[in-house]
Amino acid sequence: MSAVGDHSDVPLSGMVVSAASLIRGGKRIVDQASLNLQAGEVLGILGPNGAGKSSLIKLMSGEHQPDAGRVYLDGQELSRWPRAELARRRAVLPQQLDVAFGFTAWEVALLGRIPHHRGIPSRLDREITWEAMQQVDAADLAGQRYQTLSGGERARVQLARVLAQVWSDNPHGQVILLDEPSAPMDVAHQLALSKQLRDLASAGYAIGVIVHDLNLAASVCDRVAFMKSGQVLHVGTPQSVFRPDILAEVFAVNTEVTFFDQRPHVRLLSVLGQEEQAKVN
Repeated sequence: MSAVGDHSDVPLSGMVVSAASLIRGGKRIVDQASLNLQAGEVLGILGPNGAGKSSLIKLMSGEHQPDAGRVYLDGQELSRWPRAELARRRAVLPQQLDVAFGFTAWEVALLGRIPHHRGIPSRLDREITWEAMQQVDAADLAGQRYQTLSGGERARVQLARVLAQVWSDNPHGQVILLDEPSAPMDVAHQLALSKQLRDLASAGYAIGVIVHDLNLAASVCDRVAFMKSGQVLHVGTPQSVFRPDILAEVFAVNTEVTFFDQRPHVRLLSVLGQEEQAKVN
């Protein structure tokens, strides 16, 4: 697909958010945010509660249209992509994991293949879904009713759905957007998820993921974007932006940052007082 209109400076590969804003109830939930997500990387999106992280993911997915600015995929505005084609290129794991109907875990995961068939899943669709469930340690849940699963189990089933949706023999540039996928998972599955994200990026997928755990982000992400009050304040490698002054500005906390195996490790020390917050903001 070619670039749109006069925006010839937009990269013809990857996802680009260009000065995008989202307004709800007269408030800028996302305020002129700019960043890019490229094939083969894990981009972490971090910030305090209410920073606009989930809303940014919704702009990147196409669920919401920006009130100002633009979002591009491979040089074309996201809104101009045919819906079925976009559904085959990017998949989203939202925070809310409820399913209204009495589906089994297998049936929920198989929903990811809807953009690839015309109403009846093929043998290939089923094979891909089964492989995805195996990859996220959800195969043993296949026959269980989704409503009976724990939060962590639901998260793994939904992750299988996401993988099945954008599964490709040539995944270069396929986009996966995840909103706090590790939050409901136990420690073992959080570690497994970290490896899965790295493996997917190595295969060529472009992964944007909202993370609350600073050290998890530092260990998994190639780059991170720090958000606060709807704005993207800092974007860079964990090594470059995991600094006490930046963490104080974004999260209002005192920290100690050390390095282990060239990756930063953050130790939280205290919450900044009002006077200290005024100095860093």
